[in-house]
Amino acid sequence: MKRKIELEYLKKDGVADFTGCTGLVAPDDPEVKEMTEELDPAYRVFITELCPKFKLSIGEEGKDETVMVSDVVTDCIINEINLYDLSSRGKAMYITVGREHDNHLNPLDGYPSRVNVRKYKHIRDRTVIISRYHGIVFLDMRGDIFYKDGMKEGSKNGTWLNGVYNIQNKVIRWEPGVFLGFGSNLDVIKDGMPRTTRCFKLSYERLR
Repeated sequence: MKRKIELEYLKKDGVADFTGCTGLVAPDDPEVKEMTEELDPAYRVFITELCPKFKLSIGEEGKDETVMVSDVVTDCIINEINLYDLSSRGKAMYITVGREHDNHLNPLDGYPSRVNVRKYKHIRDRTVIISRYHGIVFLDMRGDIFYKDGMKEGSKNGTWLNGVYNIQNKVIRWEPGVFLGFGSNLDVIKDGMPRTTRCFKLSYERLR
C-alpha cells in the first residue's frame, strides 16, 4: 500500500509555493498517465551508489565468483524517475525515497546483487541507516524542485546536503548541482584521491 503524503508535510518551512494547488499526485497515480501524455518531463531524478570501478569474476554466468575488486570507486546510477510540472492542472507532483519497497526510488532495490562482493559487503550491512521513508522530492506550483527530509517528521539519520550539512526534517529548495547524500559514510578512493563520502547520492537533471 502506497504511503499517503499530506500537503502539510511539504509546506513546512514555507519555502515552496502551493498557491492554487488542488492536490498532490505521484507518477504511479492512475490519473497521471493522461495528464502527462502530451508533456515532456521537467526533471530526471536519480540515485547513484558507490561501486567498485572494476571487478574480475571467474566462472559461468550466474555462477561466477568475484576474485578481484578495484580499490577505486565510482558513482553508478541504480534507479531513476521523471517528474512532470503539472501546475497548469492544479497539481503538484512528488516522489518518495526510502528503503521500503513501495517508495518510488529505493536505493536497495535488487540488493545484494549489485554490491555482493567481499570487499564491499560492509556497505550492505550499514544501509539500515536509510529510513523506511527517508524523504520526498516534489515540485511546487512554479515548477521548482524541492526536497523534504522524512515524511511528517524527519528521517532517523537525516539527509546530507553535498554530503556535509545535515538537513534533517527540513524542506529545502534543491539548487542545481547539489547532491543529497544518505546511507553509510565510507572512506574510499575516488577521482584519484582518498575521500570520505556517502554510499548513496540523490541528484537531478533539469530537462526543460
